[in-house]
Amino acid sequence: MADSDTPHEIEKIIAARNVADASKATADAEAERQALELEAKVKEAVAAAQEALQEEIKSANRAIKKGGRTEEFRYQPSPELRSGKLLTGNLTLSDGAGVIRDYVITVDARDGKIVVKGHGQTMQQTLTNVLHVKSEDWSKFLSAFYAGNMR
Repeated sequence: MADSDTPHEIEKIIAARNVADASKATADAEAERQALELEAKVKEAVAAAQEALQEEIKSANRAIKKGGRTEEFRYQPSPELRSGKLLTGNLTLSDGAGVIRDYVITVDARDGKIVVKGHGQTMQQTLTNVLHVKSEDWSKFLSAFYAGNMR
């Protein structure tokens, strides 16, 4: 007969399981905290990125006019967000004859990934994450966009 002061083997198994469950719950809570922190940073970065994009559009449009051309960039954020997106907006290049090219820019709400789509295709470019995008990145993007669509 076993000593009544010695824990039963099942009690040891349950105690070990409880420790594992508590560790997992702690890890899950930390992961959720980090995800929420990243999401907050992404929201702040979106506002800064939009402002930088709009400033670069103004600068690009001035340069186009200075060069004697009629094309113009426009950016219009969408008031309706798609699920999981922190930002959705349209970037167009147009001239007197109408829209030359139209892109949809989205920013993922969880990680800040920037996706630019045109004509149903995801465009590969240097704009990868709203947390790291700078005015120079928008300038390079708009310049490449313009160069690729000159009539």
